[in-house]
Amino acid sequence: MQKELSALRRLVGWCEEQGMLTRAPRVPPPAKRATGTPFKLPRRSKPTPLSAEEALAVIAALPEWSSSKKVDPFPVRARFRFAFETALRPKTIDRLSVPENFVRGGSVLIITDEIDKIRFGRELPLTDGARAALDSVCPEAGIIFGKHDYRDQLEKAAAVALTPEKAKTFAGYDLRHARATQWAESGNLVGVAYLLGHKQITTTNKYARPNRAAAERVLLVIKDCARASWTSAQSELQAAA
Repeated sequence: MQKELSALRRLVGWCEEQGMLTRAPRVPPPAKRATGTPFKLPRRSKPTPLSAEEALAVIAALPEWSSSKKVDPFPVRARFRFAFETALRPKTIDRLSVPENFVRGGSVLIITDEIDKIRFGRELPLTDGARAALDSVCPEAGIIFGKHDYRDQLEKAAAVALTPEKAKTFAGYDLRHARATQWAESGNLVGVAYLLGHKQITTTNKYARPNRAAAERVLLVIKDCARASWTSAQSELQAAA
């Protein structure tokens, strides 16, 4: 959004210089919560790095349903299993409903422009885990998950599943980053960008976190390829002899 506003300011300034406008109008900055503005986490500077195994361990430690007597019970574990499987933004998940976005037993999730941060409407194929999470709580009609406060459940689950250092800084949004990093290892950034809801590949790059486990997997693949090539070369030499 800032780029578009900058271009607009230059345009009206040029129009004023050329005499097309008597005075360039003021172009105000976007509102803090305007669609397309960055998500802010004032309490920390960067996401807590998680492996896929750590993310799933946190999810497994969550209760299936909320237990507060102040509000009606709402699904907890299914929501965050779905959040990890799809890496969708929390606000998008809050607004998912039946039948507008999903129907029980479906294999595709319909993301409409209205519920997406950057108005990127698209059809998302679902993993078996995502489908199972949705089917387990999907109503006949209406909101699927809704907006709730999950901080208490997440804090307790992180304390059980993570090291004290990671548990201290863990937040639900870290699941999106963990999944994005896992997907990025596939090398198909175009597909990853689509799944994450990014129109620019440069945005997707920010979600891919370099890590040792990924490096070891790269070397393992290279090692296997090198072994196969060496074996093939030896066979050819022996055949030629």
